[in-house]
Amino acid sequence: MYCRLILILSLILSVSSNADDFKERFYVKAYGGLNFQSGKSLEQEGVANPGATGKLKLDSAFRSGMSFGYKFKPKWSVEFAYDYITNSSNARFSDGTFFQEGDYSSVILFTNMFYHLKTYNKFTPYFGGGLGYIQEIDIDLETSGVESSFSTRGGMALQISAGAEYKINKQFFVFTDLTYVSASGIDLKAQQGPNRINNVDYTPVSIMFGLKYAF
Repeated sequence: MYCRLILILSLILSVSSNADDFKERFYVKAYGGLNFQSGKSLEQEGVANPGATGKLKLDSAFRSGMSFGYKFKPKWSVEFAYDYITNSSNARFSDGTFFQEGDYSSVILFTNMFYHLKTYNKFTPYFGGGLGYIQEIDIDLETSGVESSFSTRGGMALQISAGAEYKINKQFFVFTDLTYVSASGIDLKAQQGPNRINNVDYTPVSIMFGLKYAF
């Protein structure tokens, strides 16, 4: 019986010791990767003939960003991130108006919370999400060398993500994750003139790779 008590106490002390060994740490990340987004329906004012609707076709492009984070519990961390997301595009409207080139891009400032799962062979899976302030979303439409830009500022975006990081040493980690962003019902105004693109959604999916430095 005494042996069992000693074993139980040693296990409790071991768990307590591991918790005590945890040290809150700040970190920075830099990352980039591929970005994908499905085509979007467009409503417009002054871009094509009255009443014409459009389709924005989007090709894969890229996403990049950097973040500053704080791991305040063994399994929890919070991050503040700056992300640039873009997709190349073309747009066609029901009246035949066609824009051969363009892009659909954004700059979003995110606040994210992450939960870290059990580490296995230096790999630590994690998942989380957060909210982002839309610093800018814009659509550029170009035909015959003439470009029209439509943009908006403000509003919120939702982000969810899951990934894993690999520990190189006490300070450096590499990671990869899959991230989804959603903002809906966006109205964009022409940078010059009264034309508008209304009620368009923004839903990029990104596969990213990056480097983390903890201090």
